[in-house]
Parts: sequence; C-alpha cells; structure tokens
Amino acid sequence: MARAVSITGQTALPGPMQATVRDYLTKVYTARHGSNQGLDQVLAQAGRAPFPPADFHVLTLEETPEFKAEQEAIRQENARIEAERAVFERKEKLLAELTTFDVITKYLQEGGQKGADTWELLHGQELPLQGRVIDLTAVGSRTVLLAVSPAVASQLGAHDLELTLAAPLAAPLRKSQDIKFTGKVDSFRARPFLLKLVEGKVQ
Repeated sequence: MARAVSITGQTALPGPMQATVRDYLTKVYTARHGSNQGLDQVLAQAGRAPFPPADFHVLTLEETPEFKAEQEAIRQENARIEAERAVFERKEKLLAELTTFDVITKYLQEGGQKGADTWELLHGQELPLQGRVIDLTAVGSRTVLLAVSPAVASQLGAHDLELTLAAPLAAPLRKSQDIKFTGKVDSFRARPFLLKLVEGKVQ
C-alpha cells in the first residue's frame, strides 16, 4: 500500500484513488503500531524500492512477548542515549569552567567524578601557560620547574609544574624569570599538587 501511494509519474494511481489508499494505509498502520509515528519513513522507503528491505518491521501494538521485547529494547536504547547526553552536557559545562590553572588544580585535587572528568578532558591536551622559573636552568636542559599558581609562586622554592621540553634549551632560563610556554598534559600528583607537561616549548 505504501508503494502504491508513493509512486509518481505515469504509473501513479489517480489522485482520488491514491488519497483513498493512503487513508486506508494510515488506519491500518495506526491500528497495528498505535500511532502514525514512522509512517512517513515507510512511505519514503517504499518510494525508493518496490520491495521492503530484509529487516523491515513495524513495531506492533499487540501485547505479545515480541512486543514486550521490542519495547524493552527501545527503553534501554533511550536510556543509553539519555545517559550519553547527560555525560556530554556535564563535560561541556566543566570544560567552560576550566579557565585558570587554579581551577584545574582544585578540580584535580577534589577527585571524584569532577576530578575524573577534568583529567579525561585535559590528558594529552596541549596547554598554553605562564609561570615563574624556580631555579637557573642551563643550556641543554630539558626539564624546567615552574610555579604557575600565584599562591605557589609566593613560596620560596615551591613549584607546581614540571615541563619536559621537546628539545634542549638553546638559552639559559634565569631563576624567577617569568616565561610563557606550552606542553601536553601527561600526569599529575594531587598533593602537593604537581602537573607534568611533555613535548614542551618555551615561547
């Protein structure tokens, strides 16, 4: 019936007859399915091919074991989609909050779901940051210790970031020198906090 009302051109049914068949199809489909939801897709499918695909199936309204299994499968799929949507929205909101190094530090130290999500979002990502060099770092060095958080920078000799450079330093870095740098997030220690970046570059 769907094929009959979907064909256009010279082989199409006369207008009045096509309308009659479509009305009857709608009644039959609604009686079996419970609503006309999905009928447009059936009509579009019928218009493209003379026979339905091998897996063609209209969900039945009848209270049969098959119906109950179908409804349970739909419920589980909807629950899965909803769970994925909730996770996506939670991480989108979290990403908008990760605007400063102090916020990153706070969330990673908190642990729990927020800490796990924060780490999942940051791990392997390249971060552009600014920090204070803790000690004189000579030419050829590949590791730089830095204080990024203002609170840590105010403590003599304290640092909260370890930067492993992609290439050895071509020029020395002075103690207490403020530098801009980038690096990929590799690992962290919660307390005392230490974030480790690799493949670093000093700007």
